[in-house]
Amino acid sequence: MSFLKGRNIQIVATSTCFPQRFKVTEIAQIDNPESYTGWEHVCVCGADLHPSEMASEALRNALSQAQRSPDELGFILSIATVGDYPLPWSLATEVGGILGCPKSCVTIDLNAGCAGLLVALSALSGWLEERTQSLAAIICADRNSSFIQRAGAPPQLAGFSDTASALVVATPGSNVPSLGYFCGSEMLSLPSFNDLKTRVAGGTRFPQAGADAGLYLNPAHGPVDTAMAFQERLKQAIEGLRGHVDLGEIDHLVATQMSPSFLNMLRRLLRLQKDQVCVTGHDYGHSGSDLIIGLDALKRSNRLHGNTLLLAAADYLFAAGLIRSDHEE
Repeated sequence: MSFLKGRNIQIVATSTCFPQRFKVTEIAQIDNPESYTGWEHVCVCGADLHPSEMASEALRNALSQAQRSPDELGFILSIATVGDYPLPWSLATEVGGILGCPKSCVTIDLNAGCAGLLVALSALSGWLEERTQSLAAIICADRNSSFIQRAGAPPQLAGFSDTASALVVATPGSNVPSLGYFCGSEMLSLPSFNDLKTRVAGGTRFPQAGADAGLYLNPAHGPVDTAMAFQERLKQAIEGLRGHVDLGEIDHLVATQMSPSFLNMLRRLLRLQKDQVCVTGHDYGHSGSDLIIGLDALKRSNRLHGNTLLLAAADYLFAAGLIRSDHEE
């Protein structure tokens, strides 16, 4: 395990971008909707909406909320796993260009799946340490519909959604209103699950996903064994975080929205009440933006206060982090 100290960078703003919503049971043509236990809705992009456009809209809105300009951004980190085009094309760089950020703005793409937000926050808290008045952004955009044939898809994939999000952070001396402070994260990997899912395709614009492209589950990893492994790794991440950060009482849990049963497992593990667990999957499905969507939902409902525990499972990387709000250092 590895603890990465947060050094108290401020969360300044969050924003989301959602395409049209559909009922999963209808768009996936599930034969027995009464027995379906996954997420209720999924967001699906139109043919002309791509990750760069969604991420740009989310970041533009987040900067507007913070009353800050793209000119002030020193870093943009993308935590998306697929862009308009395959690597080495960069979503972070494309968004920086669309928004007109200065050439001094460093734009980097990370590949950490659903744990990307905690990886990005940990990286930025080190990079911003010596920079007063600095502003940075984390963006994510998914267009899973390019890789999932929803009709007949397994329930685990049917709820994978198309969404985008942005989170803006600043150094403590930036003199901007704060939604909370990032206190740090604990991470550990699971190499044997690196092949849990396979994606076959290029980008969402070119090369476009063909009939043989898709996102596939590896049948060698059974659902029960996978759930037990995820629970054990997240439990270790939580205990590791507790050894470095005073968790005290957990006010809210924001976690990867893998499935309703996954969130119920986490709630039982942490002995939380139902209203302490942020559930966004029924409205927006599951995507790489889950943690930012959850923080944004708490913000919009005026519930982002106290200790917010962030838990992320990215198949091969597991992470626990803490954001503390209503709190003076």
